[in-house]
Parts: sequence; C-alpha cells; structure tokens
Amino acid sequence: MAGVLQEVVWVGMGAFSLAKEKLEKLAQELKEKGKASSQEARSLWQELKKRGAREHASLCQATKERLERWRYQWGWVSRREWEDLLRRIERLEAILLESQSKTEAN
Repeated sequence: MAGVLQEVVWVGMGAFSLAKEKLEKLAQELKEKGKASSQEARSLWQELKKRGAREHASLCQATKERLERWRYQWGWVSRREWEDLLRRIERLEAILLESQSKTEAN
C-alpha cells in the first residue's frame, strides 16, 4: 500500500512539474507575441499559483480523509496510538514487576 501511495505522490509531483513548465512556456510565448504584457503574464502566473495552491490543499485534505477511512476500515492503528499502547504496556509491566518483587519479599 505504501508503494502505491508513493507512486501517486511522484505522479502528482511530475504532473505539477510538467504543468509548471508548460505554463511558463505559454506565458513567455504570449509575452513574445505581444499578446500579453509582462504585468499580464505575471498576473496570470499569480492566479494560476493561487488556484494550484487551493487544489493542492483540497487534494491533501481528500487524501487525508481517504487514508483515515481506510485506516479505520482495515483496523490499522496510527503511530501515535501504537506508541501510546507501548507506553501503557511498559507501565503495566513495571507495576507487575513491582508487585512480584513485593510478593517475593514477603
């Protein structure tokens, strides 16, 4: 599963990189052809960056929600839950050892 998620991230990053290059080239071509001033090209670039940031945030949220649903459906525990359980076990073991030591001392 982790491998699939990693591949999805890499594909997304590759698509973003490709889109960025294409947009930069388009803005430059428009500027060169006189169809867009430098200010218009910058304005277009800024708008596209804002849209991209919104889409990125939306995608991250959707991915997080989907992963949480899968985690719940499959009964997986988070690292934090796992570490909390380990701490509880360690405390119980310490209590048990102390209890056994007291019993043996009596």
